Amino acid sequence: MTEYIKNTLGADVSEEKFDFPQSMPMYLKNGYSYRMLEINGIICLMAEPVSFSLASCKKQLNKLTALFGCHAVLCLKSITPYQRKRLTEEHIPFVVEGTQIYLPFLAICLSEKYKREITTEKFSPSSQLVFLYLFYRKEKLTATELSKKIGYTAMSVSRAYAQLTSWGLYHYRVSGRNKYPETDLSDGDMLRMAEKYMISPVTAVYNCKDAASDRLRAGVYALEGKSMIGISESDICFADIRKNISICNEGEGVRVECWCYDPKLLSDRKGTVSGRRSEEKIRMVTGIEKFKEHFSGFEGMYSLFRSKPKHGWILKRERKTGKA
Repeated sequence: MTEYIKNTLGADVSEEKFDFPQSMPMYLKNGYSYRMLEINGIICLMAEPVSFSLASCKKQLNKLTALFGCHAVLCLKSITPYQRKRLTEEHIPFVVEGTQIYLPFLAICLSEKYKREITTEKFSPSSQLVFLYLFYRKEKLTATELSKKIGYTAMSVSRAYAQLTSWGLYHYRVSGRNKYPETDLSDGDMLRMAEKYMISPVTAVYNCKDAASDRLRAGVYALEGKSMIGISESDICFADIRKNISICNEGEGVRVECWCYDPKLLSDRKGTVSGRRSEEKIRMVTGIEKFKEHFSGFEGMYSLFRSKPKHGWILKRERKTGKA
């Protein structure tokens, strides 16, 4: 960090000794690792968070500035474009070694090169459920409000919210005494960012004695109900939570995926797990509407049929007429 600042800014940089103030709260003492640097005669407390959260960093850095009587600078190993935008909008000093320096009281050197964060972190089942619920429903809910909808504790939802904001997927919006997550990301950008954290909700697949009428379709069987894809008998599968599954011998009953959270919470209530908002339908790319539109007026010159076991629409030459 010292060499990066020195070489990039051409500044005189030295490391200074410091002691923790007696009045320093434990959450600040344990939540960051610290170094005191003097940069061109300006004392800076470099604070690297154990876990980075946009929602809390400004308040905590202001507290550190007051405690130490110098500029508190956020030190990060990586940063997303959205996080950088939020930090600069809030005028929060930060340094990302090798790519970014934002010290508004001294110098600014920002690059469009971003370190790709290599992470082994994954969603917990509850965090993934919260993420998908917010993504599909587009509702603005406090932790307490969402906890009532999905049957989790407000504490679990709050932890999930903190995880989503720390990864830059959402940020907090405060309205009066209420605080809820929202995002400026498009659906596509959101999914691309979240993909590396996603887990499979399926913990096991069982043969079940009965196919309950309210049980949701799963896998290819779910797609069959939303598209023109074809299935065979072996593709029939449902999704449910473990307490609702009565296991039977292999080859008997129906196959049921056991999920780590209730798939009905993400359902469009029409027998499949929603892939978008509840009021929207998933459309598989079939091209059939465009085909018909393109060949409007020539309906007698082709036939459309579905093949088995996989359904697909194809052009068939009329053998009797010789027309194509």
